[in-house]
Amino acid sequence: MKKRGLIGRTIPPSYPIKRCWKELFPMSSLLVRPEMPKRIVQVAPDFYPVPPRLYGGIERMVHGLTEELAARGFDVYLYARAGSETSAKLVPYEHEGSDPQAIASFVERTMPDGVDLIHDHTHHSVIGRKKLPIPTVCSIHDSLKNPVDHPVYLSRRALAVIGRNEGRFVYNGIDVQAYPFQENKQSYLLFMGVLNWHKGIVHALDIAEKSGKRLIIAGPVFNNTYYEKEVAPRLAKNPNVSYVGEVGGEERLSLLADAECMLFPTSWEEPFGLVMVEALACGTPVLALANGAVPEVLAGFPELVCGSAEEMAAKAEAGCYPDPGTLRDYVAGQFTTALMADRYVSVYEELWSVPTSAAEAEPTAADAERQPKLEEENLEQALEACERMLRSSDIGDEMKITVCERAADLCYRNGDTARERAYALRSFRYDTPRAEFCCRLGFQHLQLQELDKAIFWYSLAVRLEKPAKPGALYYEACWTWLPYVQLCICHYRQNNYEEAYRQNELARQLVPDNEHVIHNKSLLKRLLSPAPSAASSRTEETVELTNVRGGMFRMTLELPGFLEETIIREGGWEPQLARMLSRFVQVGGIFLDVGANIGYHALYIAGLYPDATCICFEPHPDIFRQLERNKSLNGFERLFVRELAVGDSNGRVSFHMQTDDCYNRGMSAIDAYANLGPSYRVAEVELATLDSQLPEADKSRVSVMKIDTQGNELRVLAGARDIIRLSRPVVAFELHDDAKRMLPELLVFLDGYRIYKIQPWSGEVRSYDEEDPPGFLHDYICIPESRFSGLWAPKL
Repeated sequence: MKKRGLIGRTIPPSYPIKRCWKELFPMSSLLVRPEMPKRIVQVAPDFYPVPPRLYGGIERMVHGLTEELAARGFDVYLYARAGSETSAKLVPYEHEGSDPQAIASFVERTMPDGVDLIHDHTHHSVIGRKKLPIPTVCSIHDSLKNPVDHPVYLSRRALAVIGRNEGRFVYNGIDVQAYPFQENKQSYLLFMGVLNWHKGIVHALDIAEKSGKRLIIAGPVFNNTYYEKEVAPRLAKNPNVSYVGEVGGEERLSLLADAECMLFPTSWEEPFGLVMVEALACGTPVLALANGAVPEVLAGFPELVCGSAEEMAAKAEAGCYPDPGTLRDYVAGQFTTALMADRYVSVYEELWSVPTSAAEAEPTAADAERQPKLEEENLEQALEACERMLRSSDIGDEMKITVCERAADLCYRNGDTARERAYALRSFRYDTPRAEFCCRLGFQHLQLQELDKAIFWYSLAVRLEKPAKPGALYYEACWTWLPYVQLCICHYRQNNYEEAYRQNELARQLVPDNEHVIHNKSLLKRLLSPAPSAASSRTEETVELTNVRGGMFRMTLELPGFLEETIIREGGWEPQLARMLSRFVQVGGIFLDVGANIGYHALYIAGLYPDATCICFEPHPDIFRQLERNKSLNGFERLFVRELAVGDSNGRVSFHMQTDDCYNRGMSAIDAYANLGPSYRVAEVELATLDSQLPEADKSRVSVMKIDTQGNELRVLAGARDIIRLSRPVVAFELHDDAKRMLPELLVFLDGYRIYKIQPWSGEVRSYDEEDPPGFLHDYICIPESRFSGLWAPKL
């Protein structure tokens, strides 16, 4: 079954640019000394040798990365405990036991000459803290935020929650071929990890008891007091549980491969969980609690992610798991040593390309040939380097065009649309317009629903003569099919289906097998030639609704549907929440509705405040189509709708999209979760931060932010830091699942706010700390201290 829905969706300019980065700038061109391999120092912890004989996930990861880098020709030194084995140059520690400061002083004292980069894997980043004059990458293997310049977390979740979105993330990887594949399993569950509370050993024992399954436990004991009190008595009581101690080598691999299922009931902010990937590589399913990075690592198998130990026990007892071969293939496509090394090498190259003290010198043509993909967090420094190249008389026009593209892309990824546009237009000084820049400018206007302007730029792109000899900057799609697809989208949004069809057919002549083009053709044919005899299972009803002042707005509802039927029955959707939020909308202010669904709250606000700007964000393409219709139905001039998911970065993201047969499609989400249900498909949608969606002048005008994203609230807030800092808006969000754990993480972004709970149907407001009565389902409303000056006081 083909994926539905590009119509109405857009392809951002950074997508093709990122894909062709290696084509534009081959890795060899980034080397300052191409005749010499880069010298990299890997610094391992001092707990175990590398690779470990028994327990040691960090050491396994360091070994895999070191061996892969050495195999690729890098000059690699490995600092590790004595007894380590590597094809790199081993520098064994002189001290015994664990002593982080001994590592720091030893590495600094014995550092080889000519080191290009240090990669620090110690728990507290003891090398990174020294701020040596050598670029130092610090992998954060624990739930810590170390004060270092270049932290790399092990998952997107760890970057957001632990790192507060300061740094990067790279997934761990393994050599899949080193793990035996076993399709026929033995009848036992496996727990492999430290026997301590944070790894959930007690949950594993609970699951064994409730499911009646045999359980094998393998791992070290670091806290004897905890073990003797919480674990040992239960081992003695349950003959179905066996503790085999720490294991390594073939014994460890056999346990992983033969197990019916691995239990991973982690009970802390898990940074990654390498043992999950190891089990999957053996074809062994993993049942895990949804803590930390677990939902991210198991994103391909959301049915294995559980909300409680009770759910894990029930699933273990049922014994229904994905196919073992599918599990192994998933790891081979997502979490290999080669992929991990690719991503770390990309990080290394970014740091090698950042200008150092020599950057103040006049740039040369050779410098331009090594034009870097500069660090996004150092945007001003990066753009200044680009400006020096654009001012240089030693650099030709063709390379200056490439520099403009690189600068524009940096601005796009940092949400600076004004300077992105300026660099795109600046490229026209050096030559006739290029299709890459026309598509970039067209995309900006398409995002703003300025469809006529978008059509101008995309139409110019298709009229340009394709260069006979592609230069350093060249993306084939921009010169061929991509502008036609975007023109199809523009005309579709103008309800000009005939022209949309024509543009899509022009694209189809160039890329006949493109899934988006095929879908567009099918959808547009149905719109242009509806089959009158085809009976639809869905009906439509247009209703008139009122806001608190009696103002009317209309909505077209598609039935059957939970939200739609509730609106008809109750005359609104969460009307008391809408009424509460409306009290905080300021004159000329902005209301942001993230996860707007079909638009009830935004329409309610827009009808109350004609001078306020309401911006809706909805990633589900079918729901967005309803949202667009409801906007058109009312003619509110300052109501805007945007088809995208909101998060902590710009780009594309997998979206778990409930299908048309779902009664409540509003449960769709970026991350799979327990209540998503079985009827969904995963589609790629556009992702953006709220900060990137508003011009600088508007970031101080936001009165209210409403967030309803089924678990993505943390990323939404992380991507709205500027808006929160400049506007101090009232923030409302729904957080019914695991609120006790998630709320403190969210409140990190809302310092200086008072937190209340509101029942969205009755309007009852309770304090954050007040115990809820039975059945009190609520949303949270967060109000900055500055908004309490006589404007509002809760009725507690």
